[in-house]
Amino acid sequence: MKEVTIIGSGVIGLCTAYYLNQQGASVTILDQNNAEDENCSVGNAGLIVPSHFIPLAAPGVITKGLKWMLNPTSPFYIKPRFNKDLIQWVWQFYKHSTAEHVFKSGQLLHDINRLSKELYEEIDGAGHFKFEFERNGLMMLYNTEKAGEEELEIAHKAKSLGIKVESLTAHKVLEIQEIPLNVKGGVYYPDDAQLNPNVFMKKMKAHLKSKGVGFKWNTKVIGVVEEKNKIQKIKTNQGDLKVDNLVIATGSWTSELATSLRLKIPIQAGKGYSFNINQGKENLKVPSVLCEAKIAVTPFGQDLRFAGTMGIQGLSLKKNNRRIDSIKKAIPKYFSSINMDAVNASEAWAGLRPCSPDGLPFIGKGKQDNTFIATGHAMMGMSLGPITGKLLTEMITDQKQSLNIDKLSPLRYS
Repeated sequence: MKEVTIIGSGVIGLCTAYYLNQQGASVTILDQNNAEDENCSVGNAGLIVPSHFIPLAAPGVITKGLKWMLNPTSPFYIKPRFNKDLIQWVWQFYKHSTAEHVFKSGQLLHDINRLSKELYEEIDGAGHFKFEFERNGLMMLYNTEKAGEEELEIAHKAKSLGIKVESLTAHKVLEIQEIPLNVKGGVYYPDDAQLNPNVFMKKMKAHLKSKGVGFKWNTKVIGVVEEKNKIQKIKTNQGDLKVDNLVIATGSWTSELATSLRLKIPIQAGKGYSFNINQGKENLKVPSVLCEAKIAVTPFGQDLRFAGTMGIQGLSLKKNNRRIDSIKKAIPKYFSSINMDAVNASEAWAGLRPCSPDGLPFIGKGKQDNTFIATGHAMMGMSLGPITGKLLTEMITDQKQSLNIDKLSPLRYS
């Protein structure tokens, strides 16, 4: 029986445990937080996005980033500071922000998102637990001609990858969404889906516990013991633990731990915020992205969740009300009927997304024979949870890989 220790209890760690458990492995999950703490997986928009094939590092993003860097309320904000790791990350980000990189990465990003959606469908159909999984697609909504042109250009590229996409007039958007919206039009991706991340995380933990997966909370890894190209032990604040196979799924906190594994994993934490507004029965029908504002909007029952901003500001989870206010100020530009006075900034959720400089996740084997890495998923962590867990399980249990992911190697910067 394979014995696997997973560091990190986010969606990546849980999904990895799920597939390893199915293969008969003995799995233990460690986390530096306590069982009640929320992590980056819980408060996101819950979008499952086969339509997303453009990496964060794309043409024009770095130019906007440098421009927006002077504005702390902008959608993509990099806090200016003298930090060697940040400078190196920004340089690598700049080097990858090319049309060639988007072209080479697009098919792979679409494929792993598509396969991950299929795995969500399998989990939903297995009957272990329900997590409000819905297949309503995704709308990209715009209210300026410039944004509309940009979205139609992306839609054209999406079609070349075999992605289903429809261009919608403003009238058609309103007909489908059934609530007042101030938009000039939209682009609709019918194969996208959504889930409730809060529900998924809680029920997946409960399911894993019922299947014998162990959890060790308040356990911070502070070092490793390596012999003969294998990690034999990990040092924690709770004492040393022997390991057979080790999975690192620590999100934005990966870089420091990777150093002890002789790996260079350049990760910057992208802080984002979300909050819910109760809409009653008259709610949005299809999850959407407000293009100009870079805000995702997802209906959960009678609530509407708004999630957005990307702030490269370090590992602090301290809330910045100016960033939250920037989301609030953007909403009335699209929604005329929402009462913004109902939004309490103190109740907003903040989370850190692990961002790689090339916009691609790190999934694969580390330098040691028994070490595996999964991080760098940025805004697609929830979307890519199942496929990441399945791919790692295939590696650990010596199965044939579902997909060639050489481009996602954790060794690519080492």
